[in-house]
Amino acid sequence: MKDVKKAFETIIEGMKLPTYKTLKELIKRLEALEKIVAKSITTTKTQAKATTRKKKPTKARSVKKAAPAKKTAVKKTKKAAPKAAPGKKSATEQVLDVIRKSPKGVTVGAVRTATGLESKQASNVIFRLVKQGKIVKKDRGVYAVK
Repeated sequence: MKDVKKAFETIIEGMKLPTYKTLKELIKRLEALEKIVAKSITTTKTQAKATTRKKKPTKARSVKKAAPAKKTAVKKTKKAAPKAAPGKKSATEQVLDVIRKSPKGVTVGAVRTATGLESKQASNVIFRLVKQGKIVKKDRGVYAVK
């Protein structure tokens, strides 16, 4: 048993692993260092307090704070549809004219080619006319006057 213990100790020493004894010593050293650091901190604090000037007390002033400005709601107004030039018809009038000329109904593509409007603009005008009840949807993509 003693041989095993000696062998184990030589292996640990060879590997330079810390033992229980060395760890205890290290802990004692750390505690001593902590005490030294704590003392130095308290002395520097007391020195700093002694070197700072003491300010004379000033009279407290009562300052009135301005009332926060009230936020007013901004009303959103609908923009008026751009008016066509005196000699030109609006996009809505152009689409209505094209649909009136065809009794069977007109597709969105035909409205676009006849009026020269962009796809999105033509679709929006047709949607608005259906919503207003001026035209009806006959079939998928086909519209006619009511």
